[in-house]
Amino acid sequence: MFRKDFLSGSLNPLWRDVPPDILENNVLYGYDMQTLVSKLGVSAKTIKRRFSAYGFGLKNVYDLTDARAFFLKPIIIEGFKKGLTQEEFFNYAISIGINIFNQYEFIPNKPNPRGDFFRRTVDYIWGTGRHHDARFQVLADYILSIIDHIDITPGEAMERLKKFITFKYDQEFDVVCREVFKKNFREKRDEIYAPLIKQLAIENKDEWNIFTKIAIGVNLCKETSTTEERERASGWIRQYIQRIFGTQVRDELISKLSSEPFHHESLLERVFNYMEDHPLDSLKN
Repeated sequence: MFRKDFLSGSLNPLWRDVPPDILENNVLYGYDMQTLVSKLGVSAKTIKRRFSAYGFGLKNVYDLTDARAFFLKPIIIEGFKKGLTQEEFFNYAISIGINIFNQYEFIPNKPNPRGDFFRRTVDYIWGTGRHHDARFQVLADYILSIIDHIDITPGEAMERLKKFITFKYDQEFDVVCREVFKKNFREKRDEIYAPLIKQLAIENKDEWNIFTKIAIGVNLCKETSTTEERERASGWIRQYIQRIFGTQVRDELISKLSSEPFHHESLLERVFNYMEDHPLDSLKN
């Protein structure tokens, strides 16, 4: 399981008593400090010094708890991204050679040492101020992984996330989006899907049912969906395009129409009427 790259011959000769791969494997097996001391034949102080020398943990901490968190963090992140339940995660960890969770009993849906250890580990990794950035990045990565359809709402995203991580405060989801993405959840979702909408619009520009084609392209409906389902999805796409690209359309039209004489309609009315009839014009550039 050893992941840290130490070039051949780069280790200090004094560190050969506890090589980095041996130390990592023993920590991931789940041994406590007393057992590590016994198995490795060195003092607890020496083990902590090796944590520091190898960078196994958080700077200025380098204790056993932090070393465990250091090794388990990328594995837990991968489990989150895969959308694994807690029991599935334990099976996944075992499959890649992580034995630490086998030191504890696990009974699904009941309080148990194994589940408690997992939750304490997660809280330790992302629940403290010193791991603030790591926690926010993990949350942001998971948020990105669940933006898997164009109409997903912030509420739906939070419900999925709550299956794996407990929010520390009520607005944490929004704060993560603003701090990591520099925009709210809907804006980030639109940033992902707007280019796809534009591409689908260009590809289907000559189709009479262009909105339905786009809806199918973003998985809002299928070719085999009922007429009612396809019409609902088509209407959603029309409104979405006008909302996302509407400002661009208005700006372009105001520029084009400002030099023309007005008739019975105001400029604003003409802009909105044009948008209603040509909602994809701004996508053709």
